Amino acid sequence: MKNIILVFLILFVWACDEPQKKQKTKQENEWVIINPNPDKIEGWFFHRNKGEENGWSIENGVMTYDASKNKSGLDSSILTNDQYYNFEISFDWKTAAYANSGFLWGVRDIEGLDQTYLTGREIQIVDPQVYESMPEEQKHTAGALFDMLAPNQNVSLPVNEWNSYLIRVNYDENLGILVFNNTEVLRFPLKGKEWNQLVQGSKFKTWPEFGKYEKGHISLQAHGPMDDQYEGITSFRNIKIRNLD
Repeated sequence: MKNIILVFLILFVWACDEPQKKQKTKQENEWVIINPNPDKIEGWFFHRNKGEENGWSIENGVMTYDASKNKSGLDSSILTNDQYYNFEISFDWKTAAYANSGFLWGVRDIEGLDQTYLTGREIQIVDPQVYESMPEEQKHTAGALFDMLAPNQNVSLPVNEWNSYLIRVNYDENLGILVFNNTEVLRFPLKGKEWNQLVQGSKFKTWPEFGKYEKGHISLQAHGPMDDQYEGITSFRNIKIRNLD
């Protein structure tokens, strides 16, 4: 009889605890806005140029980088305060004419490395007209796994129109996915033989810290324009993320 009561108590405790565990997991996997303050850049830190004149501004929830306002010569890329491993991130972006930027993950803030792309892997953000007539340069166009893999189709909208990215990075599944304006344009490995082959076919093959870190900061790149006649302006909004662990 005592054994029956003990078993009953164990089952009762388990039944009470299980919904709490499921609720906790659900809460951890909910979408979180990285920068909830619409008029102040929060949830991010600046990579090298930490001064006020670093080119970044925010208004009504839209974060904008203007390369012409960064006079320091230092990298003004922004990095999330938190580091991420398996995650999904969703955001909108648009460029002015000939602007260039990028979404990077697995970034580490290492002394002596002056650019986020020296550690982080990058999905390209750029004015689509820059490479539209260059079929041999599609690994550098918007939606590319930069210098490694071209998007399977061009779905970019013209300058000054909002595009959307939904990016999934899951090292446990060894899978990265980019959904660009509601169309899947990239599916790529994150490690192993196929990943190493992509690296060996790129300019990153001699970079010792590139792609080394699976867990790291997320970064939005501060990059100059592709033509010096232009300012180099890129904007971002609706940036939200969720952990997949």
